[in-house]
Amino acid sequence: MILSCARRFFGFALISVMCSTAAQAQVYEIDGKTVPKNEYDAAIFSNDARKLLQEQKWAEAESKLKQALEQDPKMKAARNNMGIVLVRLGKYDEAIAVLKSLVEDDPSQSMAWATLGASYMSVGKIDDAIVCYRKFLVLEPNYREAARYKDLVKGLEAEAAKRKTTGTTQAADSYASSTPQGTAKWASFAQPFKVYVPATSTVRGYKPEYEKILIEAFKKWQSASNDKVRFEFVDKVENSDIDCVWKDDPTEAVFKAEGGHAHLETLGGKIKHAKIYLLTVWSMNLTPTDAIMGKLALHEVGHSLGILGHSDNRDDIMFFTIDVSPKEGQVSPRDVKTLGELYK
Repeated sequence: MILSCARRFFGFALISVMCSTAAQAQVYEIDGKTVPKNEYDAAIFSNDARKLLQEQKWAEAESKLKQALEQDPKMKAARNNMGIVLVRLGKYDEAIAVLKSLVEDDPSQSMAWATLGASYMSVGKIDDAIVCYRKFLVLEPNYREAARYKDLVKGLEAEAAKRKTTGTTQAADSYASSTPQGTAKWASFAQPFKVYVPATSTVRGYKPEYEKILIEAFKKWQSASNDKVRFEFVDKVENSDIDCVWKDDPTEAVFKAEGGHAHLETLGGKIKHAKIYLLTVWSMNLTPTDAIMGKLALHEVGHSLGILGHSDNRDDIMFFTIDVSPKEGQVSPRDVKTLGELYK
């Protein structure tokens, strides 16, 4: 699953307020520069929002940023952060409108280009996302995570090329026609898949809740398939058909621009074993929320079952990029239908 890259927050430095005793009038300053009161008030709201962003309190941050932009509609930092907040709340069309306006006003806003790219990715507009990420890389060639952005562009280009070959499946009841078939399948669904999920981990960013979230992802696939796919959890990795591993290094080659990866071991065109890697630390040391980890786990479980390609409909858990909103992930009817089509 391809990850969007839109996680850098902006804000003002410490704001000082002076009172002139001679004129008995308040003088408002931002970083030593005298500004009108509305810009000062906007900066206060923006600073408050920045703290909420760092705490991942997206709805509260949105409220503060709205107040900032009411005071100063052209404030670039607030507009950029509003774009990030709207993406994290799943309000992708609103994010696109805010960020598109910002980069039109000031094309040098590099991180706005990156967040706009993430917004376009989230609604499936791959070509637009590629343009935005390329703009970002031109403006920030030495950015510390430039390599991941380059990998992201490569992944998007591959997805775009696949779509040109297979066409769209959004109106169909499955997307099996757009996934590679006949290359790797489990020999049978007759027996429960034995799954090993580590009870704990010492990797950075790991939370005890992740174990339950990952187990729940397998159960959701089983429930959605009406028990056609069944799982049995085992205590030893050597007894598993599918084993899961937590990782904390986003620079590992297995991840590139992804937050998870399913590696399939095959023999004679049949899947013999699957290993699911899930990333607990993303770029800039951010950890996935429980909702994001749940959707990431569901997606990679789908790959481990043999759905090797991606959907082009964002309502499917196998959509090519992750939905970073707080909404809980679910296996869609199209996901289940696709799995069935692959194993006719």
